[in-house]
Amino acid sequence: MQLKTPKRYRRQKRRVVGSWRGFRNLVLVALLAGAAWWIYNNQDLAQNYLDDTRSELNTQIDGIQTSIPRQPTATRDVTNEIAQASAAYQTGDFRRAIELYEQIAFAEPNNIEAHYRLGLLLLITSDLGADDAQLQRASEIADRAINADPESPDGWAIKGMSLVWAGEYGTSLSYSERALEIDPNFVQAKAFLAEAYWELERLERAEQTITEAVDYLRSAGAAEPNTIALVFRTRGYIAERQLDRETAIDAYTIARQAAPTYGFISLELALSYFGAGQTTEAIELLNLGLDSNPRDVSLLYQLGRIYVNVGDTTEALGIFQRCIDADPDFWQCYSWLGGLQYFSGTYAQAVTNLERSISLGSDDLSDWVQLGLSHSYMLRCDLAIPVLREGYGLAEGNQDRQGQFVSALRECGVQESEIVPQGNAAQQPVLTPTPVVTPTQSP
Repeated sequence: MQLKTPKRYRRQKRRVVGSWRGFRNLVLVALLAGAAWWIYNNQDLAQNYLDDTRSELNTQIDGIQTSIPRQPTATRDVTNEIAQASAAYQTGDFRRAIELYEQIAFAEPNNIEAHYRLGLLLLITSDLGADDAQLQRASEIADRAINADPESPDGWAIKGMSLVWAGEYGTSLSYSERALEIDPNFVQAKAFLAEAYWELERLERAEQTITEAVDYLRSAGAAEPNTIALVFRTRGYIAERQLDRETAIDAYTIARQAAPTYGFISLELALSYFGAGQTTEAIELLNLGLDSNPRDVSLLYQLGRIYVNVGDTTEALGIFQRCIDADPDFWQCYSWLGGLQYFSGTYAQAVTNLERSISLGSDDLSDWVQLGLSHSYMLRCDLAIPVLREGYGLAEGNQDRQGQFVSALRECGVQESEIVPQGNAAQQPVLTPTPVVTPTQSP
């Protein structure tokens, strides 16, 4: 029996380089040593090479990142805002409705109804187009609606309405006509078309167009409230300018029943009542409109004017103050309030409100006359003369108005020969005001 010697005790032959693994490691060490030696002796070249490599890798990484589709940003859910905006619109809270529809239109740029509502609200709260900034915003909203869906009549119609109220009647025709090409039954566009025709003195065409729109609604028997309101409002608008007050009042009444929160319709109906001598009805209607829109300065302003016309100064003073409280930048109410205070002899209060009216952009030259006289009646000709000179310059070409300023300047001892328009201030002589006799009213 022969015993085998365990492998670990066997005598093995020595190899020159050991195992293949050792040989591989030896080669790697040699290569690394060689590379280190080369880098040490060529540091600048090595640095440039590393920089190029890093730049190339970054470019490749960017390419990989852009080639991977990014997850799209989720569209904001504005369901809540839509419900709130609709409620605000229905209740006549138009400021809140405008804020909400702006959010909706931004979040959903293809929501044509939101754009239409937003544009319409900006227009019907623009003081019948007197607010240039709102007209411009409405026009921009209409452009966005047209770009979002050129085959929808909504954007074209709102653009037509904004251009009519901006006084660009010729241009507005093409937009309203385009809305009707898309949808011949989109009759609110006919209302805007008829108003533009009227302003362009194409009276028969205006009458024909609005009659077609009214007849269509009567035959249809039902329509959206804002469509009824806009069509019958234009029927009333044209009839009022024909001095057909009975037709105007009937049409405006239907329009107001369809949209009782549209303050401008209540305003126009009240003016038709007033023109027909129905002052009580006009006042009642404006107060009803203010129940829905207590901060509507157009309603407040017209109500105050009617009170002035019927001689109720106390009510007028209160209404004009409410108007100022509702909108501190509405110069017309400062003008009328200051005028009432001037005529009542409360000159110090008149000065405050008339100065504010002028600073806000008044175009009523009576403000300059009354402000200058208020100063002069308080023995402040040093303040009166510059105001009256400025007003005289603004009244250039209006002899009646300039005559009022000449008369007012005489109160401070200034003769007509000494008056130089405001634009030639460098040529104005130095004037020494003479004493004046104050009127019997106390300031």
